Amino acid sequence: MVRLRLRPTGRPQVDEKRRLPGRGAYLCPARECLEQAMRRGAFSRAFRTKVTDDGLAEFEAEFAAYLRVKGPVGAAPTTRA
Repeated sequence: MVRLRLRPTGRPQVDEKRRLPGRGAYLCPARECLEQAMRRGAFSRAFRTKVTDDGLAEFEAEFAAYLRVKGPVGAAPTTRA
């Protein structure tokens, strides 16, 4: 599971170590989970505040960057030669 949180400025952040302060939302590390959470309005409920369309777009970009580095669910770890 990946923890997402809202910074005090209202901007999204992936909390890799799951230790940053503030309300968080947990999401499986797959793009489909993010899309489903966005459709259902899960972030506004989890953070107990309205998440704007701009905020959702930032979540999408932040999560996509995280997946590029860590890989999606079930992906084999990559090794460097």
